[in-house]
Amino acid sequence: MKATALTLVMGMVFSAPAGAAIFIDGGPEYVPPGAGTESFSGDSTLAGGATISEIGYDLGQTVALYFGVRADLFLIGYSMDGPDISGDEIFRYSSHSADAIVFTGQTTLVTTSQGTHVTATRMTFTFSGTGVIVEDSTTQGLNDPTNGDVGALWHVQSSDFSVNVLIEAQVPPFDPNAGNFEPANDLFNRLETENSTATSFDWAFYYTSFAVIFVDDFESGGTDAW
Repeated sequence: MKATALTLVMGMVFSAPAGAAIFIDGGPEYVPPGAGTESFSGDSTLAGGATISEIGYDLGQTVALYFGVRADLFLIGYSMDGPDISGDEIFRYSSHSADAIVFTGQTTLVTTSQGTHVTATRMTFTFSGTGVIVEDSTTQGLNDPTNGDVGALWHVQSSDFSVNVLIEAQVPPFDPNAGNFEPANDLFNRLETENSTATSFDWAFYYTSFAVIFVDDFESGGTDAW
């Protein structure tokens, strides 16, 4: 018994493995087909984070609409040791839950009284609205070795949704709250720190613009011909 999965795209048929990755042929774009309105408020490095609000998107203009980090133009990361983001300060995809995508990195915290400490950092995109997070070879293929990772995307399934973006840093061992994560600039500001911080992240839409049809054909013996 052989199983053959086929994909029909705009009148073209080609082979693909069963359970193939999602198909994206559009984006990253700041304004996708069926665009609504976007607003941004807050600060990703302070308590409460930043909120990206997306309102009034026409999901009928695409077969599937996705939202997440954009890494093809700018660095995605956070620094506590000056204005430049580099090396391990660049965020890499770590994990996701039902409604959140987590990226991790590390930076150097320089204090005036407690020395220098390498501090873990993380950025969390938390989604509100109707949708589901997808991670597969397609979303992983959007990672940029220089700028940072995309990792996973939110499959948008409601015309209105919002995203909370929170960047945190791990409290160094000399502090009573050691080991816990706090909003990154809140932590930087309450400790006796030197240098300055830098924050950079970007976001965009990705989409499937036409139907992709998977057909499983189970037939005994031989290789199917099409």
